[in-house]
Amino acid sequence: TELVGIWARYRRQRNAWADHLARARMLCLRAAEACPAHRTALVLGAGLLHDVPLEALARSFRRVVLADLAFLPPTTAQARSLGNVELLVRDVTGCMDALPGPEALAARTPAPRADLTLGLPDLDFVYSANLLSQLPLYALADLRRSAPGQPEEDLEAFAASLVQAHLEALAQSPCPACLVTD
Repeated sequence: TELVGIWARYRRQRNAWADHLARARMLCLRAAEACPAHRTALVLGAGLLHDVPLEALARSFRRVVLADLAFLPPTTAQARSLGNVELLVRDVTGCMDALPGPEALAARTPAPRADLTLGLPDLDFVYSANLLSQLPLYALADLRRSAPGQPEEDLEAFAASLVQAHLEALAQSPCPACLVTD
């Protein structure tokens, strides 16, 4: 549902988003070109590919893995047409299967740092594509349903810790990482 909403917003805001998306694609390509090896590239938050220079990445890397919570048919078709692109449905926060309970939220227990390599061998490049501000949204929605009455400041602290964990994981990536955010 959220992905369809993003698609609809893109259709309405295409012109307003054009410069940002073009700069995002350019930054991704520049970072990818600087990689010493070009075996596997991982795109976190691939979504609708508006900010992903997929064809150029597919030409540059032996393997490109697109990771997101869901993919729409146009993304699936484009990935299949390139031959060396794989889709991986994955929660890159690593927390959706084990959200903290009310006590951990109240204690402001930080979110665990997810393994952003997703266990991929020969990883040479990671691109976090306009994902940072969206990382906590699904977790917060689930927490609000499962822990009604939890103080909002506890939820916001957890959301901030998810963002921080993503930044730390990118910083400690075993390969070059590129972060683009809104």
